[in-house]
Amino acid sequence: MRVTMCSVGIITRIHLGYIRLHKVMNSAAGLFVIGWKLVLAIIAGSSVVTTCGVWLLARFTSVFDAYAGERAKLMAQFHNLDKLVASTERLTATTETIKAEIQHKVWETQTTLTLKRDIYTRLLESIGQMIEDQQDSKYLETMHQRGFDDVPDLADWQRQSADRLRVTMQKWNRAVDVAPILISDAAYAILPKVFFGLLRVDFNSPTFPQQCDLNIEHLKRCRYDLQQAARADFGMTKYAFDKPL
Repeated sequence: MRVTMCSVGIITRIHLGYIRLHKVMNSAAGLFVIGWKLVLAIIAGSSVVTTCGVWLLARFTSVFDAYAGERAKLMAQFHNLDKLVASTERLTATTETIKAEIQHKVWETQTTLTLKRDIYTRLLESIGQMIEDQQDSKYLETMHQRGFDDVPDLADWQRQSADRLRVTMQKWNRAVDVAPILISDAAYAILPKVFFGLLRVDFNSPTFPQQCDLNIEHLKRCRYDLQQAARADFGMTKYAFDKPL
């Protein structure tokens, strides 16, 4: 009867300890570990189950300590979450700033290349138009001196040629005004040579056709040199031939 009552007491204590443990497990994780150790201490305090209590304490204490350590690590990570979010936001802002700067540089580079190509195009087209004007002047004056004045359209052709030359010079001058801020120094150095090397054609001289031809060859050479300089400015290879068209 004494053994039975003792067993009942032990079972009751274990059951009460289990109930306490269950309640502690439903509470915060830190209280769970403390409650478990407290239950083990209560059980181990019994004279009958001391050995059992010691064994349980040795068996599960290391497990709970490991759990508590891992939980502490996780809690530290959660505490650092705000810092991580702030760092991510700063990184995102920095990335967007760099992205915007790169896009601006790309836009600026593309715009500069477009303007540069436009200036080179206008300069080269103007030289090409000058060559055509010289050819027209030579042809029309030759017709005039050979007695083709009776051609109804001859006077109009000469007037149109003079008008084209005036427009060409206007385009040339506007392109030259902008050229220094866009084209290379080598290319810009060619521009003054275009007019410095031109002859003033004397249409009353019998050699005016030769004078026009010299001007045409000079303009072609200037156009060729400017084309080569433009290709170098754009990072392209130079022409394989050295004779202007």
